[in-house]
Amino acid sequence: MAKLTIILDKRTHNAQGLFPIKIQICNGDSSTSVSTRIFVSEKSFVGTPEKVVDKNFPNASAINQRVKQMYLEYMNAITELDYAGKLQRATAASIKEFVKCKGCKEVEDTTFSAEMDRYISTCRAAKTRQGYEYARDMLNQYMKKTTIHFDELTYPTLVSFDRWLEQKGLSINSRGVIFRYIRSVFNSAIKADKLSPNEYPFRKFTIKKAYKEKEFLTLEEMRAILNLDLQGTRRVARDFFMLSFYLCGVNPIDLFNLPKADKKGNIVFVRQKIAHTEPMPIHLHIQPEAQEIIDRYAGRDHLLCFIEKYDFETFRRRLIRYLADISEKIDRHLYFYMARYTWATFADNLGVPHDVISKALGHSDKSTAEKYYISFNWDRANTANRQIIDYLKGRNCNM
Repeated sequence: MAKLTIILDKRTHNAQGLFPIKIQICNGDSSTSVSTRIFVSEKSFVGTPEKVVDKNFPNASAINQRVKQMYLEYMNAITELDYAGKLQRATAASIKEFVKCKGCKEVEDTTFSAEMDRYISTCRAAKTRQGYEYARDMLNQYMKKTTIHFDELTYPTLVSFDRWLEQKGLSINSRGVIFRYIRSVFNSAIKADKLSPNEYPFRKFTIKKAYKEKEFLTLEEMRAILNLDLQGTRRVARDFFMLSFYLCGVNPIDLFNLPKADKKGNIVFVRQKIAHTEPMPIHLHIQPEAQEIIDRYAGRDHLLCFIEKYDFETFRRRLIRYLADISEKIDRHLYFYMARYTWATFADNLGVPHDVISKALGHSDKSTAEKYYISFNWDRANTANRQIIDYLKGRNCNM
């Protein structure tokens, strides 16, 4: 049963030195408090529903009546939720919201399924949204229903769901992606005080992951791609792939959206993947090999013209089709991210420090020193990029 307590919050006070009266709500392992917007002295505070402040405090009768009224509102709400069988799943925050909205928000909407749908609606990238929708649909299929409560997703349930996915033919890594999506929804609900941390099943359940060899191209394969005589869209596909390589393995979506360079031939951008969480800009100098490609496809307001003609998904699907034709010519399956993996592999082979590789790829800083104290010298990344391109071209590239 949920518990209500009238408390005096002595952590803060107003200009007169008075402390705020609050109603504390506890249910299970969750708790929250409701402000009454009433301030009293510590000496006058009594703290019972019938007598909140001593009669000698100014306006004591009105204060006692107001706080008692609020207390009864929350007590009635708890009784109502308990009668409806919703109290056990309610968090303290959802009880508070229930009273605030006078019942307009059903507490039972704080289900895993409802939270998953809310999470999906906030996804910025279509690919991410599709991933969450797939995870939701597979879980619904396994549970044989579309409304799933958080407390149903226990450790044994997740283990059983994992076996069911395996029987469906999903690989370890494919199953791991599904469970990471589910875990993100749990984390989101806990951060929003919609779920108690004690209901988190991923302390026990381990998401399995199989090591996957990074698919990079050899020096000979990269040179074979460069030497192909291509026309039309096949040449565009090759150029887009090579431009990603020449710009330190920039992701296709970021390459598609790159801003125009400044007068010194530098571009500054933030990876879309982390733009809403850690907007850390990347500073790259355009090398001559990259500039030659850019000149063929220069845009009016962006680095490349493609964004002015297509949406990214249409452009990506079109190039994938023609990249498959190039794959046949070099007898090696190609996809765009291989440019990124190949750049990073060549950099490592040439002895480029890993912190430089990581920065050039746009990875987040991991240490406190990197995050708060060190201003990275982007000349290091651009120098390394020049040496990697020279390595591809067969020029002297001693580090």
